[in-house]
Amino acid sequence: MRKLLVAAVAACALVPANVYAQSMAVGAAPAAKVEGRGIALGERLVLHLGIGAELRYDSNVFYEDTNTTMGLALRLTPQFAIATKNAQRTLDSEGNPAPHKVDFRFGGGLDYREWLWANTGNRPPRQLGVNANFALTLLPSGPVSIEIFDNYLRSTQPAYQAVNFNLDRDINEVGIRLRIKPGGGRLELQLGYAFGIDLWEVDALKSYDNFYHHSTIRLLWKFLPKTSVYVQGDNYVYQYRNTAGTFRPNGYPLRVIAGLNGLLTAKLSFDIFGGYANGFYESGPSPNTGTAGLAITWRPYALGSLNFSYRHDFLNTLLGVYADTDNVQASYAQQIWRFLAYLRVGYQNTRYKGIIPAGVAMPMGAQTERNDNGFTLNARVDFYAYKDWIALSLGYDFNLIRADKDIPLGMGLGTASANFNKHEVYLGLSVRY
Repeated sequence: MRKLLVAAVAACALVPANVYAQSMAVGAAPAAKVEGRGIALGERLVLHLGIGAELRYDSNVFYEDTNTTMGLALRLTPQFAIATKNAQRTLDSEGNPAPHKVDFRFGGGLDYREWLWANTGNRPPRQLGVNANFALTLLPSGPVSIEIFDNYLRSTQPAYQAVNFNLDRDINEVGIRLRIKPGGGRLELQLGYAFGIDLWEVDALKSYDNFYHHSTIRLLWKFLPKTSVYVQGDNYVYQYRNTAGTFRPNGYPLRVIAGLNGLLTAKLSFDIFGGYANGFYESGPSPNTGTAGLAITWRPYALGSLNFSYRHDFLNTLLGVYADTDNVQASYAQQIWRFLAYLRVGYQNTRYKGIIPAGVAMPMGAQTERNDNGFTLNARVDFYAYKDWIALSLGYDFNLIRADKDIPLGMGLGTASANFNKHEVYLGLSVRY
């Protein structure tokens, strides 16, 4: 029971920053070619099949500050998709591209890891992630289009202690988007709504299960052919299901921003925005601040791309009520002959607010805060020897978290370290047709 509680609390403390770090490390570089022409299923539909296989060395399987457990895993990522053909490949009777009246895509995949070796007596538990997605767009090229979508993700990762279970989480989001582009398309109005379910499979984390509603509105004006100004509003409603004996306030985060994006030169594009953000949590602290961001892309060569981004915002977190964040990323992708090289570095400062130690009933005035610094480095080289949908990959990922406080466990259990560093090296082969 003590190990279960330690792992659960540690997960609550580190998941927000670490999930972000992992999202940077998993998957192909943005410039990589990840899908081929597919297998025709008639005049309109195509079946895409793919599989990836990796041997991955992990220096710190359980995210421990002592780096006790290292291991070697076999990772398999099969996937499929059934979709309408690309509009450029759908021709009319005269051989010209024919606009679609309906676009459709349904797909899914697995992310399976089997630990082949570990330097401890027991190998870590195997992991099975699942994803599925569906999208149906009516009149995608018309002045009015409607998209209906559903996305499901089962994420899984080792706990933050050497225990025989994983931290498994199920998230499903279903929604609808309406796009209106009157006249020549210089004006565009987008309206969206999504309903989400976020559930944990670990009993110790059931108090974080929640339903959420996400509403969006976005108005964009292309005042120049390749430059536009936009105004956007986002509102979330988080409703927690199992709050008995815990401090999990419902929240209604709101963001209203205005931005400008487009081309500065033929090789330099940008997106800059700023606005107001508020958490509107029912109890505890709540952010009432600004949000801002900047993204710049420079393409000095036809086959090279340099990206830089910065964002100041807040997150609805597992630890405490929320966290203020500042995130900086820089990445570069370059293709040379049949090689595609990719490098990304990132830093995130996360300031958690309204922390109450697990298992302890504390007055509001006794809440604490914590400051985390996270660093990530991802390097990858893909080699396309035979076809552009077959890649041999070699990569390295580094993740590091440094916090100014340990995790208070309560119930007389002391504290657990919030610090870790992790090195991963992998060799993989992927086929995406």
